[in-house]
Amino acid sequence: DLMEFRAHLIKKDKIILKGMFSFLGISSEEVDTLRAKYGVYMVGSTRINLAGININNIDYLSNVF
Repeated sequence: DLMEFRAHLIKKDKIILKGMFSFLGISSEEVDTLRAKYGVYMVGSTRINLAGININNIDYLSNVF
């Protein structure tokens, strides 16, 4: 579920969680790979909207990260 996914993200070294957003702290090359290979979109600052995660995509995202 979403809380388990958030806990998983928190365990990563560079991740910052702020409300419904997360800053992943990954390189621009990693952002490009997530976009091209997995269809995971985020802004260049690596901010991703956690509110967009739902029951239909959480397993997919958990496997990507």
